[in-house]
Amino acid sequence: MPNQPVKLAPLASSERSRAILAAAAALSKGRPVVLPTETTYSVLLDAADAGALSQISSIRAAGRAAGTLRADMTAPVWHPSSQSQVDDLVPLTAWVHRRLVHRLAPGPAIFVLPLDAPQLKQIAAKLSTPSLATTAGLALRLSSHPICQMLVEGAARPVFLEELPVHARGQWAITAAEAAESAKAAGLADPLILDDGHATLGKPATIIRLHPPSQSPSQPHPSKAKSAAGFPSPAWSILRPGAYEERFIRKQLDRLILFVCTGNTCRSPMAEAIALDLLRTDPALAALGHIKVGSAGVTAPGGESITPEARTALEELDIHPAHHSSRALTRQLIQDADRIFAMTRSHRRAILALDPTAEAKTLLLDPADADFPDPIGHPQHVYTESAQRMRDALAKRLKELDR
Repeated sequence: MPNQPVKLAPLASSERSRAILAAAAALSKGRPVVLPTETTYSVLLDAADAGALSQISSIRAAGRAAGTLRADMTAPVWHPSSQSQVDDLVPLTAWVHRRLVHRLAPGPAIFVLPLDAPQLKQIAAKLSTPSLATTAGLALRLSSHPICQMLVEGAARPVFLEELPVHARGQWAITAAEAAESAKAAGLADPLILDDGHATLGKPATIIRLHPPSQSPSQPHPSKAKSAAGFPSPAWSILRPGAYEERFIRKQLDRLILFVCTGNTCRSPMAEAIALDLLRTDPALAALGHIKVGSAGVTAPGGESITPEARTALEELDIHPAHHSSRALTRQLIQDADRIFAMTRSHRRAILALDPTAEAKTLLLDPADADFPDPIGHPQHVYTESAQRMRDALAKRLKELDR
């Protein structure tokens, strides 16, 4: 019989922290720890323990009997200590995969990783978990629940995380009592159970299979369609629906490029129009996926049209910009953007003054780090030359984007 749950909810902050640290110490000695996550109650297991994989098999057998887990989910779920550990250990070569993991984790997502046998063996060696090299693959889950995060960090060793089904009910354990029942049905030996009330979401994590570039899912999923997401081949599919809906997952793959000048009526809208044209017409840029383009000005009044001279310069390049209305640069725009191109060094300084954390993603538009001077007040040919120079710069900058 499982021990009585340790009730965390009534505890004072200091006692609560001590209880979680004590649970982390128990986990590091091989004792299963049952705890709430943002999805359901789950169990953390010492990944280096020889019996961890058999315990996972027992839990999943109960889940399949309850109809809560698909038979083709075979990989154990590793819970890394941080996103940086994922970056260090997991060779995600496709930008789609890296973006999904960075956008959806920490959170209610399990990623089945696209690893071959040598890669899996290498990760097993780095984690000091030899049994991992014998498995059919590896998945990862990075929970956003603070208790889970504290436990994983406190244990200071690799751990597996498994959501707990309620045996024969077709449900998931969302309370400590249900988790204790599930742990007993799965035959977990002497689990330590942390009771912190109901699990927040009460539904399981979405399982997302990340496909190797050359591999197609045996049962095609809408997320593979090039017309829908802009990818040249299947990149991911949903193995089990859960807390993250497919349309939300798709939304995370949108990328925003932002161009910034002073008044957002000349240089930045020209760059925006040229970028859109290149993304539409250059086959070499098709693999970049779904990219949105926008522009703003550091002192833009808002509501102004693109200048006639800038429009003429674009038309001379056979680019016909849509309606443009200037807007001021905001901190929210900076945070939403994945890459920001400033026209001059002073614009870059203004961007970083609004949000210093944007330094890594904010570059000068010119790859040679030269300014694009303001053509306002100059003859038409200066606008035209500036637009031509922008097109050359953008052809290089867009190809630098992570695929």
